[in-house]
Amino acid sequence: MIETFGVLELDALTNAGSNTEIVIKTDSLICHDSLIRAGDDRIKWTTGAACPATNPSSNWVTAAAPPPSPSMPWTASAAASASAIIKGKIYAPGETPLDTMFIQFGPNTPTERRNVLVLDHTVLSFLTDSFDHVKGGAIRHARFFVDTLKTRNQVEFWTDEKHEREGHLELISEPQMLSKDYAGMYTRHLHLEPIGACGRPTSELWLPGNALDVITTSTFGGFGIQYTDVHVENGGHLNPGFTSLRLRGQCYEQQAGTLTMKDLRLDSGADLHFSIGSTQGLNGSYSDAIDVDRLTTYGSVNVHIEIRPCERVEKRCYPLIYYKVGDSEQPQQPEADKKERHDRRRGVPPHAEPLHGRRRLPLCRQRRGSGAHAYGHHARSEWRHDHTAGRHLAGE
Repeated sequence: MIETFGVLELDALTNAGSNTEIVIKTDSLICHDSLIRAGDDRIKWTTGAACPATNPSSNWVTAAAPPPSPSMPWTASAAASASAIIKGKIYAPGETPLDTMFIQFGPNTPTERRNVLVLDHTVLSFLTDSFDHVKGGAIRHARFFVDTLKTRNQVEFWTDEKHEREGHLELISEPQMLSKDYAGMYTRHLHLEPIGACGRPTSELWLPGNALDVITTSTFGGFGIQYTDVHVENGGHLNPGFTSLRLRGQCYEQQAGTLTMKDLRLDSGADLHFSIGSTQGLNGSYSDAIDVDRLTTYGSVNVHIEIRPCERVEKRCYPLIYYKVGDSEQPQQPEADKKERHDRRRGVPPHAEPLHGRRRLPLCRQRRGSGAHAYGHHARSEWRHDHTAGRHLAGE
């Protein structure tokens, strides 16, 4: 592991010979300040671990005080004033939030792909090519592509009023890797670690947009709070707690946890993953869980329940989804809807075919105040919807 507390400058271009090369060999590179790189492909990154990945994981960390200088990897960093960050505040010209790290690309900056990137207590922003207001100027769209992006403590992707500094975060698929041309962070897997402020096992993430879109084959998971809505597309994966990284996670992540967000919208075919077991997790429960304000489904979703390694299923209630308001919507089917409404007015019991894309099972009244549950010994993804208690049940 290499950890730097000052400016780390890797210059293989200035006063360098034709065969000059800088090789960084480490499993983890942690930067508390600016990272400046010059020399294009003359700087190489390798890992000492015996694993297929050839790139080390990168950690970008800032401390609460004193405020760090803005970090502009790959080019020289520029000075900027720092101020205490206030949510929703529009900052004056030349004024940036406390603990802000800027990513700046120049004309010759190569677009690369990293294996793992960890953001720890920082405000992150990417400079766009509109920053210098000159087409083909010295500043180009800064883009960072990562397989797995991890956040710890409090992290914000910050966008200024003119979008010269862009806090864009997007979940992408494997075919889209390295294809995006707009400034921002692009990752296949967004993971919130259970490391939060004041010792709480919950990290926090702020995004500038209204919703995080989990597209097909991408994954959003972990143990933290994401302060926007989340929309999971067909084939997108929502993996709270242990299921986010499973055995690839750190030792403190090998337990159940809760993933919290505002509203959650699930397209038909979205994949939800939960783990259950016999030991209590960071959320005080025996199962992973999702906590949302409003839950909306647009058809049937796929629910995957697994038993954590070296644990067992016991006879107890396993909470899975907590929500305040639940909706189920489906594209209009005029004739079928008209017939069903007519049957209801006549008092004819509904037919046994799927309603709103979900298997129709007998309604079950349970205690109020709970969310979704799975019951052992053998939890299956057969769903019962309790309209009175506002929850879903997965039964034997």
